[in-house]
Amino acid sequence: MAKDLTKRRLEILKAIHDYTRTYRRPPTMREIEEAVELHSPGATSYQVDKLINAGYLERVGDGARNLKLSMKGIRTLAHARLSGRVEEDSIPEEASVVRIPLMGYIHAGAPIPAPGSGMVDENPFSDEVVTVPLDFIGRTDNLFALRVKGDSMIDALVGDGDYVIVRQQASAESGDMVAVWLEDEESTTLKYFYPRSGGQEIELRPANPTYHSLIKPGRVVKISGKVVAVIRSLEE
Repeated sequence: MAKDLTKRRLEILKAIHDYTRTYRRPPTMREIEEAVELHSPGATSYQVDKLINAGYLERVGDGARNLKLSMKGIRTLAHARLSGRVEEDSIPEEASVVRIPLMGYIHAGAPIPAPGSGMVDENPFSDEVVTVPLDFIGRTDNLFALRVKGDSMIDALVGDGDYVIVRQQASAESGDMVAVWLEDEESTTLKYFYPRSGGQEIELRPANPTYHSLIKPGRVVKISGKVVAVIRSLEE
């Protein structure tokens, strides 16, 4: 066991993981405190901060329910369960995954016209879903999945055939990876979002040096969602 991962901190990781997949939302600090019987908000906060600093936990947004296991934390907890350091609770499998509707394709390259109107091509996947571990997502509200066409985001580890999990929202912060509908071209694209001149212009920046940024008037760029996770395709 790593020196920075004491038995108590491993118990906190397990408590956050199990609560999140049972209730589909992260626990509050008070709920963590009760789960591991620390009986002290200060002690709980101290241990959680240590886990964050060591890379086992991440904060996702603001609010009382903003803790999420990082990939390092997920791998560490899985190894601890396999080695018998912590017990596996009998939680139904369906409580540990999220089934996200697959809404169609999104283009990561030069924008490609999409039939009809809206953000994506007419959905060829019908009722298909993408099953994602709850640990990867945290919040499960307003999510949909898109399959990527193109390689303009390859340096962000988003390749052709991968799936992006998108949280539906109409705004984004500078630097967010977003799915957008370009009204002037009636096309879809997946890019990094950088507003300019107070939003009068938008730079849509790729993550591949062989592509150029798109500079668009802000009025034609319609954000449909922010990418919150990427599921890699294993297909060649």
